[in-house]
Amino acid sequence: MDFALTRVYDSTMGKDRTYVASGYKNRTEITKEEERFHLGKGWRWDLPYLKTEAGVDYLTIPDVGTYALENNKLQGYPWNNYDFGPVRESRLEQLRNEFGISQAEYELRDYTGGTTTFFSYHGEPLLITNRFGNYISFSWGSSGSLGKTLDFVFVSAGNGELGHYLIFKYDNQQVKVTAYGEAGSEESVTYKKRSVTSYNRTQEVLTEVIDAQGRSTKFDYGIWNSTLFNMVRGYENLTGTDRMIYWGWNDWVQLTSIEHPTKAITQYGFDGLVMRKLGEYAAQQEPRYNSRKVFYSTESQTVGTELKLSYNGDIGESYGTTRNYSVIVNDGLANTTFNYTKAHYGNMVPEVLYKRSADRISLNGSLRETTY
Repeated sequence: MDFALTRVYDSTMGKDRTYVASGYKNRTEITKEEERFHLGKGWRWDLPYLKTEAGVDYLTIPDVGTYALENNKLQGYPWNNYDFGPVRESRLEQLRNEFGISQAEYELRDYTGGTTTFFSYHGEPLLITNRFGNYISFSWGSSGSLGKTLDFVFVSAGNGELGHYLIFKYDNQQVKVTAYGEAGSEESVTYKKRSVTSYNRTQEVLTEVIDAQGRSTKFDYGIWNSTLFNMVRGYENLTGTDRMIYWGWNDWVQLTSIEHPTKAITQYGFDGLVMRKLGEYAAQQEPRYNSRKVFYSTESQTVGTELKLSYNGDIGESYGTTRNYSVIVNDGLANTTFNYTKAHYGNMVPEVLYKRSADRISLNGSLRETTY
């Protein structure tokens, strides 16, 4: 069974989790992903996991998405290839005898991929198996003030073949992952972090990744302090001073640039804050991306390309209704308008985004294409 430890950046996780405290107060706290993966704001390992927020259980599946669970069903997931639920008693004995795992509480069966993933009571992945006898096991421990940490991953090829394993080492400024393979091979990747201070609290961001060949990728971030949000019914229509008093304040830490090992640079631009609806009465201000520049230098010049985004409407301008909006992408040669419909099927179900068409018109007007 193949396994690649991959990091994922999600800009929507660039803020603290919002919730309603006693006395109908809007409050924030560190995200479950930061506490579990320790890679810095917005980053996580691309692993399956469970989390509970405001009494609702959520399941994240790599390359699929995150879905609320109700009666062990993935709410809004359109297919029937997943089966989630408590681990059966007969399976518990097998896990103890074959893998030495006694803490498994839940299992996710993937009938398309042919794998079964087992989770702890708190939602950490413990084991992934397939029908050929291959498996990947995950060991979780604790590391001082960091709390729970992923410490060890073992990848078995099955059928008595040797596998390989990963060991994780943590301190306040970095995570070092060392892979040990056949014939004593050893490779390490270092993930460096630093602290940034925002209005609500001091947070960690991933600033540099140094791979096994010593190549460096660097990251930089922008901070939007004291953005407004509301999670309390009855506060949604407040304005002026009342809104400033009763709504909450959150901080966004967003990725703004990447320096690649080749020294090429990718920069991301923003067009300010937009107010987006999260539910019937919940809303928050969010930074919105509007450009991407990629450039590199030669001995004689700097070469670059740029994508510019403009919006007709916004994905979060409404909630509870089906609406259309569009995004225009200017790549320097043409304007491409992507037309979308956002459909609403229920409060516990993710809203579904349908692309209706894409209209591409060259800047000089000589070419026009439409795809559906």
